[in-house]
Amino acid sequence: MNVIILAAGLGTRLSPLTKYRPKPLINYNGNTLIGHHISKLIQSKTKNILVNTSHGELFEDYFHYQYPNAPITVFKEPQSSPLGTAEGIRNMIEKSGISGYVLIISADIYTDFDYNNIDIECDSDGHLFLARDIYSDLGLANNKVLPKGELSYTGIGVFNCHLFSGTNQLGQIIRNNHFSGEIITKFWNNVGDYHSIIKHQK
Repeated sequence: MNVIILAAGLGTRLSPLTKYRPKPLINYNGNTLIGHHISKLIQSKTKNILVNTSHGELFEDYFHYQYPNAPITVFKEPQSSPLGTAEGIRNMIEKSGISGYVLIISADIYTDFDYNNIDIECDSDGHLFLARDIYSDLGLANNKVLPKGELSYTGIGVFNCHLFSGTNQLGQIIRNNHFSGEIITKFWNNVGDYHSIIKHQK
C-alpha cells in the first residue's frame, strides 16, 4: 500500500526541544516519533512511503542511516512557511503520481496500533480511525463518521487520492465526504507538548 506520513509542522509547542531538530525526530519511548511509524510500516505490506517535511536534509540523513533499505521518498517544503496539511498531501500525490487509496499518518502521534490490520480498500471515500480525546469534534454511528460528536480523528486514516484534487482543507474534506470509521482500542497519544515528550524519553 502507499503511505503518506505528515512531518512538516514547525513544532513550536515543543520548544525548546524543537530548536535544533523537528518534532518527528525527537526521541519518544525508545525511538523517534516517526521511527515508530516507519518500523511498523516496514513490517506491514507497505510498498511506498512518502514523507513531507520542511527539514528535508535532516530527514534524508536520518532515513539513510536508520532505514537504508526502506522505500521512503522525502518531499521538501519551505522551512519558514511549510504547506498546509491538505496542500502538502496534494503536492505529494501530484508529484509521486499515486492514485486510489492511500494511508495517511500524522508523525506527531504515538500508538501501539498495528498497521497490518488496515484494509486499504474502502467502500466509501475513506476510513478514519478515531479516539476519545479532549478535542472531540467527530461522531460515529453504524461505522459511519459524523461531522459532530465526542470523538477525535487520531491522525490515521485511509483517503481516496481524488479527495485532494481541490483546494479544501483536511477538516473540510473529512466533513464534506463519506467516511467509514472505527475507534482505536490500542494505546494512542497525540504528542503535543513538552511534558508529554520528557515523560517518555529514554
